[in-house]
Order: sequence, then structure tokens, then C-alpha cells
Amino acid sequence: MRTLNRFIRKNKVLSTINKWLKAGFMKNGIKYESLSGSPRGGIISPLLANVYLHYIDLKMEELIKEEKPIKKGNLEYGKAWRKNQHHQLGVDRYINLNPKTRIEYIRYADDFIIGVKGEYDKAERVKNQVTQWLEQDLKLTISKNKSKIVQANKGTRFLSYMIKVN
Repeated sequence: MRTLNRFIRKNKVLSTINKWLKAGFMKNGIKYESLSGSPRGGIISPLLANVYLHYIDLKMEELIKEEKPIKKGNLEYGKAWRKNQHHQLGVDRYINLNPKTRIEYIRYADDFIIGVKGEYDKAERVKNQVTQWLEQDLKLTISKNKSKIVQANKGTRFLSYMIKVN
């Protein structure tokens, strides 16, 4: 609840959340106490995930701004794309040599994926930074087998979809 106090300013909302968390659950007509807050899949879980993980959204927004390259129009690439001959000019290779790292971030409830266009060590630093925010700032436990670095051409599953770059 202390962490939620940082994000929610209305006492009435905090009081309602606290009551939901202490309400427990019913099984076969018997009331059981809730041992660890909101049960997975509980009615309050998506709300808490969105309130809690909004902090990560803000942190990722800052990180993306730091890494975002200044976009300059590439006249040669634009002409080739319009003529649908970009593959013949080797322009794709030139674009992939961009020294600036690009970061993309998508979150749905408590699942998120971070795309890093850049060197492996940069992806490792981003992963470590996000892990630190989650563990130290939000006191969340990270699943080591779910949080991994994967090459985009190998693909990974996100929200039951395979995401892959050819």
C-alpha cells in the first residue's frame, strides 16, 4: 500500500483498494483470508497492474527520449522506397548502420516487451535498468525465464503472438 500511495492521491480510492485486498475469497461457501494481496486473475488485478506499472511507462518514456535519434530525411531512401527498388540500392544496410540506438516499448497489463535496435550490450544495459526499477523501486519479483534478450530475427512470443523481424 505504501507504494500505491506514491501513485494515488485520493484517500477514498486507496481505502477501497485496501478493502478489496483484505476481502479474501470464497470457496465452497467458506471464506478464506487473502494471504498475498490480490489473487492472480482477480477483479482488481488489472487496475493495480496499470496503476503500479505506470511508473515503468514513465521511466521507459524518459529512456526512449534519451536514445531517440534525430530523424533526418534520407532523400535516396525515399526515392527508392517509392520506386519499390530499395532492396536493389542496398539502402537497408545503410539504415541498419545507424549509430544511435532506438528503443520501442509496449505494455499490456503486466506484460511488456522492449525492442532495442542496437548492440547486444546496450540491450543488456536496458534490461538491467528495467529490472532494477521493477525490483528496487516497485518491489516486484522478475521471472528470469521470461525476461530475456532475443535476436529480432529469431522471434519471441508476446500476448500469444509471435513477434519476429525477417
